[in-house]
Amino acid sequence: MANPTITNLDTGGTDFGQCDFRPETLNVSGAQTIAKGTILARDSVSGKLVIFVPGGEARKATSDGTFNLDPGDTMVINTNAAGNETCTWDATQASITDTTAYPVADQDTKTMTITITGGEWDGVVQTITFAVATTTAALVASGINAQAVGVAASVVGGQVKLTTDGAGSGFDIACGEGTGDLTWGASTAGTGDAADINAVTATEIKTVVEADTTDLTVTVVGDAAVFTASTSIQFVSGNAITKCGLSVETVSANENGIPKAVLNYELAAANGDNVVRALVAGEVRDSALVINNGASMTDAIRDQLRDYGIVPVETAELGELDNQ
Repeated sequence: MANPTITNLDTGGTDFGQCDFRPETLNVSGAQTIAKGTILARDSVSGKLVIFVPGGEARKATSDGTFNLDPGDTMVINTNAAGNETCTWDATQASITDTTAYPVADQDTKTMTITITGGEWDGVVQTITFAVATTTAALVASGINAQAVGVAASVVGGQVKLTTDGAGSGFDIACGEGTGDLTWGASTAGTGDAADINAVTATEIKTVVEADTTDLTVTVVGDAAVFTASTSIQFVSGNAITKCGLSVETVSANENGIPKAVLNYELAAANGDNVVRALVAGEVRDSALVINNGASMTDAIRDQLRDYGIVPVETAELGELDNQ
C-alpha cells in the first residue's frame, strides 16, 4: 500500500488545528470594517492591539467630526522631526450692503426679507417688519437686529451692512424689498477652507493639513481624519488641536510594525477601543491573512509571525480524497 499523502484542507476559515485565543482591546483610528484574517500588532505605548502596518508608522486620528473651528484657528505640526509647519483654517462671513438714500421715507409697518445660505438658517426667508418710525440707517439696523437671526446689521459709511454670523465658503445672503423702500447691492459670499467653519468635516481637515504640511498624509475614515507619517508626528500648538480631539504630544512609529495577532472574524469597529477575541498562537491559513493597508504578504512578515507563535501554512482545497 502506498504511503498516504497528507494535505492541509482549505475550509475557507482563517485558523485550523490547535490555536490560542485571548480577549484583547483593539484600538483603531476611525470607525471601519476590519476584514476577517487581518493581521494585528501591539502598540508599545498603550499595550493595546492595533492594525499591523509593514515597517511601522506614526498614526493619530481626530475625534469624529464635524469640528467647531473659528476663522484663523491653527494647528502647528512637526512631521518626522523636520521642523514646525502651521495649518491655518481661514473663513470669512457673507455680507450685503444697502444702497438706500437716507433719510428714507418712514418704514414703519413696512417689510423687507432676508435669506441666508448656509448654516442653521439655510434657506429660511425671514420677514422683517419695522414697528417704529424708521427713517435713518441707524434705525433700520436697529429694527433688523431686533428681529433677524443668523445675521447682524451695522452702519458702515452711512449705509446698512448685514453680515452673517456663520463663516465659510458655503455662506451667502440675499435681501428683498418686501413692501418697504430699502434697496440693496450685490452680496459678497463667504470664503474659506470649509463650507462652514463651525462644522468642518474630516475631508476639509485633510485638505488643509495636506496642503500646509510636508510628508504628512491624512486619510478620512468614517467621520475622522487620520494623520500618518513614516516616523513621527508632533502636535506642537494651536487651538485647532484640542478642537479636533487631539492633544499636544508626539506620536512615534512603534511596534505597530511587528505582527503579533490575527483577527479571525470580520469586525465593524468603532473609532477607539474595541473588545475582540484575537488569535495569538497556532496555525493559520496563509492565503486568508490580510494586511489592512493592502500590502502584499512577504516571507519577512511570515517569519515575524512565526517569532510570536503564529504559523502561516499553505493550504489547498481538496475536491477528492488523496491516493484514490
